[in-house]
Amino acid sequence: MAALLGIAWLSSSATSCVKQKQNPGKSASTPDPSSETHEYQWNRADDLIPRAGEYTNAYMSDWSTLPTADEITLRTVPQIQPTDVLGEDSKRVWEDEDQVHIEGLHLSVRWNQNIPQKEGTTLFLIRNAKEVIIENISISYSDPDYRTWDGIRIEGADRVTVRNVRLKGPVHSFHLRIEGCKDVLVENVEIEGTDFDGDGYFRCGGGIWLNNGETGKHGKNGTGIWAEHPRIPGWQVIQNTYIHNGTETDETSRNQDAILIHSPSNGMLFNNVVRNWLRPAMDACFDIGFRRKEPEFHNRFFRVERNILENATFLKTPGASGSTGSRLLFANNIFFNVQIGDYHKEGTEIYYVNNTHVFDLESVPQKLLDLSQRGADGFSSLWNYRGPTTYENSLIYKPNGSFFMFHLNDQAAPDKYKNIHSNYNLYGIAGARVTWLKTSNRKGITFLNFQDWKEATRQDSQSFYTAGDPAWFTNLADHDFRLTSEKLPGTPTDEYLDPIDERIRVDRDFSGKIRTPENISFGAFLPL
Repeated sequence: MAALLGIAWLSSSATSCVKQKQNPGKSASTPDPSSETHEYQWNRADDLIPRAGEYTNAYMSDWSTLPTADEITLRTVPQIQPTDVLGEDSKRVWEDEDQVHIEGLHLSVRWNQNIPQKEGTTLFLIRNAKEVIIENISISYSDPDYRTWDGIRIEGADRVTVRNVRLKGPVHSFHLRIEGCKDVLVENVEIEGTDFDGDGYFRCGGGIWLNNGETGKHGKNGTGIWAEHPRIPGWQVIQNTYIHNGTETDETSRNQDAILIHSPSNGMLFNNVVRNWLRPAMDACFDIGFRRKEPEFHNRFFRVERNILENATFLKTPGASGSTGSRLLFANNIFFNVQIGDYHKEGTEIYYVNNTHVFDLESVPQKLLDLSQRGADGFSSLWNYRGPTTYENSLIYKPNGSFFMFHLNDQAAPDKYKNIHSNYNLYGIAGARVTWLKTSNRKGITFLNFQDWKEATRQDSQSFYTAGDPAWFTNLADHDFRLTSEKLPGTPTDEYLDPIDERIRVDRDFSGKIRTPENISFGAFLPL
């Protein structure tokens, strides 16, 4: 049976793009100018392309004409006056449907019940469906005390498509929770907080939770999955989403991330923007980690590319030992006042290639200055960490103030920093007061400077260390981190233009310019 909720509008936006065959003479991540996908129309519906290096038509398009997610959602998500409704009257549950299609709803929801309950105050709950389509809807939650548990929760589905959706206000758990599903495409979604008091602080709740299981021993049989009919994850993509303004809470700790992915499958996070997502009100902008140990969850590859993460305290990468053969790649991303929290284990490899990391509080709004401080204090914290992490072709900029590159807590081995593999980076941080590596334990290992680090670890032998120059960037104050034509010091590696594992290929920049052995550069951008 099929279930439809809502009225159709802008039906032309649901027209699928035609998937073109890849020219075998082209690299997997280079758009073919002769194909229709090169002229990708970002305001039309996309579809999954289940092959690493392709993913979606948006990914295969010309990035020089692809807007960032904050611009895309401004033009694609509904901006329609909502209807005021009572949650108790509007909540729905679907079970065992062939298709659930929700569209054309524009709601402002409040609840009489003032205590959030997983079953009682979740607005839309879908269980065990063959296909779920949610499009062209907007939902805001008007209770400031987090009465909504999940806005939309999908438990077990073969295929999930969520597009052109706007979600707003505080929820106790997540606005969109997708659990135990196979193929997933989420695109053109905006999630934002609400300023209830008019004081410039916003309450939001968790953004998107893509849950393929295993954290602690909860859920069915300790899998971290509560769905009665979970699927083995297939291809899963989140693209063109804009999540912003989580800066206040009611002082209840909820550990809410903008995008949380437990045990990513094959897929990607592409062209998303997270802005002003700050602890202690919220948690991480992205929290992505391989957590499942079963053989069917091994050897997964997940790509995180062309995202802008701005004023967001942590990017977290947890992970369990036993997640054998899985790789997580961060490429061509912009991190502004974002600290990495790394606590993944052996068996999973994480790569950071050609990312721009800027730490600078000068342009942060005064109201957010204290909240932004922790994200700007250091590059990476190593917590219960044992797994290898590679940093190459990074551009790291910190003009002044105190700063650390790595901070070790007391979890795991005291020499866990030896799992860091770092080379061919440009460190524009010499103008700051830098401690390269420090520990929570005062008697622990400390490397005071870059030279100490290199001599002790034999890392960064080909990296370059200097004072950062704002002239490197087009407009630092306006967060335009495109490189000027001025040549940067140092020499990056061309290893990722044609790697042995072609899945970690990074052969174009944030704007779609092709990288060549003669023109690679550090960070997310090639020079103008």
